[in-house]
Amino acid sequence: MDWRFTDDGRVYASFSAHGMGGPSGLTGLYEIMAEAGNPVARLLPVMGTLNYFDGKQRDDGTFLLLWGAEGHQLAVWRTGERDVSWVDVIGEERTD
Repeated sequence: MDWRFTDDGRVYASFSAHGMGGPSGLTGLYEIMAEAGNPVARLLPVMGTLNYFDGKQRDDGTFLLLWGAEGHQLAVWRTGERDVSWVDVIGEERTD
């Protein structure tokens, strides 16, 4: 798991079960939403980032890992790319 903050205070985390119990697992990017006074936060999946790896080749461009954040951008690693990509965070893409 890795998590990062954007300049507007949003918190994002990537989770991956890949490698924990074998060669397969769920991978995805989530926005962590918390409310004042509530000890439980919600994990909102970011549209287009959830995928299940079953040991077979993933399509190029599939989200793998969150590497960092700067401003309103996130640094992510996707299959088929040699380097980390900077992507814009668009608030309207929330799935809640």
